[in-house]
Amino acid sequence: MYKLSILVFCLAMVGCASTSSSYDGIEGSSFENAVVFPNAKSSFDGIPMENQWLQDKYPNFKKVSQSMLSNGNDVYDAITIETSNGETKVVYFKMTSWFGM
Repeated sequence: MYKLSILVFCLAMVGCASTSSSYDGIEGSSFENAVVFPNAKSSFDGIPMENQWLQDKYPNFKKVSQSMLSNGNDVYDAITIETSNGETKVVYFKMTSWFGM
């Protein structure tokens, strides 16, 4: 049982590390600096990842608006939020590889 617990813990740590590293340091402040989720395979994956990223980065944010934009051959989700301290921000998510899949 002890070995199984260690294995489960190690797998959980690897999973957490690989998930967070997919967007470490990315602010999503522009097309060039958009948040990317390389593990998203479809909108069913990507949309919850967007919401989780926003909640992690801006706890208690409020979504003001959302729009789909294109830049060259890429498709982006631009989400305008109000942070818990009242600041308005637009966050860009590159969704070319998973939107509509």
